Amino acid sequence: MSRPTVILADADEQYIATLEMKFLEELYEKVDLVVITDPAYFQTFFSTPQKAEILVVSEGFYDSSLKRHDINHIFLLAEQPAGGTTEDLAVDKIYKYTSVKEIFNEIVGKGGSIFSAENSGKRETEIILFYSAAGGAGTTSLALAFADSVSRNYKRVLYLSVGSVPSFQCCLKGQAFLPAEACRIFRDNTARIYQDMKPYLRNEGFTYLPPFHATPGSLGFKRVSYLNFLDAAKGSKDFDYIVVDAESGIDAFRAALIQKASKVVIVTQQDTLSIAKTEFMLRNIDCRDNEKFVFVCNKYNRSSEAVQSSQYLVSCYVDDLDGKCSIAELEKTDGVQRLVYQFV
Repeated sequence: MSRPTVILADADEQYIATLEMKFLEELYEKVDLVVITDPAYFQTFFSTPQKAEILVVSEGFYDSSLKRHDINHIFLLAEQPAGGTTEDLAVDKIYKYTSVKEIFNEIVGKGGSIFSAENSGKRETEIILFYSAAGGAGTTSLALAFADSVSRNYKRVLYLSVGSVPSFQCCLKGQAFLPAEACRIFRDNTARIYQDMKPYLRNEGFTYLPPFHATPGSLGFKRVSYLNFLDAAKGSKDFDYIVVDAESGIDAFRAALIQKASKVVIVTQQDTLSIAKTEFMLRNIDCRDNEKFVFVCNKYNRSSEAVQSSQYLVSCYVDDLDGKCSIAELEKTDGVQRLVYQFV
């Protein structure tokens, strides 16, 4: 099968080199990359019929005659931040001076099936576990904001809450519980658990499994069903990321989640009690792998004195918004955006 052709065209050689490097890092030997920085050569190149899957072109190079070529998607690098489609619906406008990562994600995301087959063998689904040693740290809100923000970066995201008493549905538009048939699927816990549950998944920008109306014990299934569902969802490659929201505590189930996770976001706060519980957790779980474990201080109050721990290093602070914000507002904070940038 031939590889898709991607053409990058801009007279700014330094700028286009960074975008070229991103494509090489992510899609090396998966696409045929053509880079044009000379205006005269650009005119010569397109003076004859050309075929390509993607054309990323600067405003200085673009003219409407490019639409006559066999090009699936044209992305116009705009000098001003007015994103979306142009007056010509066949052309997508991208603000040129946003991050290279965002530009790449938008191109690949809107490229759809052009890149899906090429990417399928490059990376497997990543499981991101959100976990806290202390209750009330805002783990669920943070996990939802993370899932929503990652999905806006054109990634396929599944959010899975594995708490005994889920509350995440209060933050979403759809608040219905799973029906009795879904409970039976989790009780049976067969190898088809993910495929059988797919009809019950919902989507609000990111995909999520709605909550059960009672605890696993009351419904007659064990929490190991969540682990098997997680394995099967990952194996399906339907998602780029699975965001798992776990309640606080230390037991074999949470240890299994940590083992399965590609990354673990440990949510703490700046008060003495939260830090003490986090330090206690560290005496039971080996979190020395800095590539896997990320510590986040949530509900951070800049005007209050923060207690520092010598046992772990916080890499991200999410400001306290007094619990009055929506998930959409929370995801716009610098702390959440910094966290997303570490993973996507």
